[in-house]
Amino acid sequence: MGAAEPERLKNGNFIVKYTLNSDYAQGNREVYTTDAKATSAFRLTVLYYKNTTQLVGQDVYTIRAGAFDVGTPTLSSIGIDVDKYREQHYNAGAATNMGSMELTYENLQSLGTLIINYAPVRYNLTISYYMNSGDGYNETLQETITFTHPQLQNIRTIGQLFDVNTYRPDGYRATIDYSGPLTVEGLLAASPIAVMYDVVQNEQSKNITVVYRNENDAGGYDIINSELLNVRETSITDGKTLRDIFNLNAYKPNELHYYDGTIEGYNADDLITYADLNTTYYINYRRQEHTIYVEYYAGTYPDWYRLTNIPLTVKYKDAYESEFSIEDIGLDLDRYHTAEYQKGQLYNADNFDSYDDVITTGVLQVYYVPINFTIKVRYKKDD
Repeated sequence: MGAAEPERLKNGNFIVKYTLNSDYAQGNREVYTTDAKATSAFRLTVLYYKNTTQLVGQDVYTIRAGAFDVGTPTLSSIGIDVDKYREQHYNAGAATNMGSMELTYENLQSLGTLIINYAPVRYNLTISYYMNSGDGYNETLQETITFTHPQLQNIRTIGQLFDVNTYRPDGYRATIDYSGPLTVEGLLAASPIAVMYDVVQNEQSKNITVVYRNENDAGGYDIINSELLNVRETSITDGKTLRDIFNLNAYKPNELHYYDGTIEGYNADDLITYADLNTTYYINYRRQEHTIYVEYYAGTYPDWYRLTNIPLTVKYKDAYESEFSIEDIGLDLDRYHTAEYQKGQLYNADNFDSYDDVITTGVLQVYYVPINFTIKVRYKKDD
């Protein structure tokens, strides 16, 4: 009959040549066949993040089965640009949702979406500590800290990058010898950064009254406690804020009912100096406002249909501790009641015995059941 001679093309197809030998004819015939693995493909969505949570890009790639045939496959070798959205000061992109999964065509297809994250580069910064007890500065310690570019975006002074009080002896003032920009390049060029401790003669201090108050039913504030705090001048170093001095949630009444403490008239994250400190501060706990949703339905089980869904803003009241009714929060059970329906009923009403039950559930459902009318039909016989 003859012989078949397969020849593979670059696109994954084959040309098979048959040589025909017979009494009637001789010749060559080419038959095209397809390598299914080489032509199989799917589309993969790739999400790019930096700092784990910040989305920086999204692309769709066509992944071909044939790309996995050569050597050990990598994301780059199969056509995914892992560093497409990489920025300066960030490490190379790495897949974060594959776990220990092997990089294969089938595994990637089952994954559906690939997540690539750019983690910030951690830089080393040397800090040298010097002590001056009156006879000049002597280096006492040197340490290395790490920092990232994103950290620098969230601070306003170098004192927020590390705590100069860590090695500060009692009665000494700390000074950081750095006035350059808060950039990666600026800090690395200045490394090591010097911290000087100078002894303070006749150190001053201030007595500060801290008054803690919680919001009452009328919208004003009631005092729940007060403290006297003594602050020494050497303890207020570069980078300190009021939040560093006060425990804002020391007397927070309830996690569900009140927001975190705020300082009246001040931003707790503002930088301060010893000279800035006042003698009295008020820390207030405002009551939290919760939004719950009320769904109104009409009909009979299981053929309910929803009439509407409305938000309801609620706030805790002292009276709820002794007695609570669902109507106390402003829920109108008969908001959409008509003469053809029974009065509104709260679904699973027994589950809402307290204010906390309501706000932790988040959704209330009110039902209107149609009234069954009884009519009398009289039949007469026509004589």
